Amino acid sequence: MNFQFDTIILVIVTIIIAPIILIAIKHTPCLKPRIPIFGNVFMFYRQNVELSKLVFELALSDIYKKHKNDGMALAFIGNQEALYLFKPSLINEIFKDNSLIKKAKDYEVLKEWLGNGLLVSHGKKWRNDRKIINQCFTSQVLEDFIPSINDECIYLVQM
Repeated sequence: MNFQFDTIILVIVTIIIAPIILIAIKHTPCLKPRIPIFGNVFMFYRQNVELSKLVFELALSDIYKKHKNDGMALAFIGNQEALYLFKPSLINEIFKDNSLIKKAKDYEVLKEWLGNGLLVSHGKKWRNDRKIINQCFTSQVLEDFIPSINDECIYLVQM
């Protein structure tokens, strides 16, 4: 009984949400062909790693050629979206807006371990932390650390 109820709820939610998502991305240039559930993953998949790298580079080149006038292209790798931006002005807009700078969902796992620090945070918290920490990483400070870094690298290699 519970399984049937869950399935019915899932189907209803999918029927309601899917059209909303499709309407939202309707005017965004997307890569073709897109297969339901898998998205564009087969466009990038090959058995040989070197061949796969080449195919990936060619695919990105092809994406750029087809969508450079749009300035962007949206791809789906499974259920993950990948937005490719080709215009510096679009990239600048994303980096300026705190609400658009978010970490991938994969970072949520690190929150319990690292807390809500620079690596895991986003938005205003990330920007404020970044402003504070930038003062510690001036070129002069980094140059002063070169001897220590070299010593530690030598020690690490000898281990």
